[in-house]
Amino acid sequence: MHPEKWYLVRLFKNSKVLFLLVLLFIFFQAYFNHKRIHTFPWFVWDMYSRTETVPETITQTAFYINGERLNMPELSIWEEATILHTFQRYYHWKTEGKADPLQPVVESRTRFLPKKIRVWVAERILNTHDDMKGYPQWLYHYLTRIYHQPIRTLEIKRVPYSYINKQLKAENQPVTIFKMVQKKQ
Repeated sequence: MHPEKWYLVRLFKNSKVLFLLVLLFIFFQAYFNHKRIHTFPWFVWDMYSRTETVPETITQTAFYINGERLNMPELSIWEEATILHTFQRYYHWKTEGKADPLQPVVESRTRFLPKKIRVWVAERILNTHDDMKGYPQWLYHYLTRIYHQPIRTLEIKRVPYSYINKQLKAENQPVTIFKMVQKKQ
């Protein structure tokens, strides 16, 4: 194919500004791919070519409502993700020092912006101390809506598993990391 028919050559001849924007876009996509940062709808393709390793142990977060384990696969994918991801952030906040776990990510990705813009972005992305304090009640109401029954007790446990003879086996008893008992009204 003749180089004059290439898209970038034709774009350069027609619009230098658009050409520059497309080059910037290509540069940043290459940079993100090199850093293994996912940018929708493009994905880091090398993740499909690396050897998959099986960890020796894993830990699962299990939710028990009124003494029965919540069957996560029965939930829609967004409900399951909302429950698990919000609890993981809350648990990290509770155990690791009262800061949103995304704070270092937001700070590193906005460090080149002016301070006013950094603060503005952080206020819209990060959870505050009051947000985190209100989380248990929010979770209770969210699960009540999903569960379609009154919730008397909510218990969240960490369940450790080990791979033994290519099978996943529970190591020992689950450890309760959160418990909420609804007061009778």
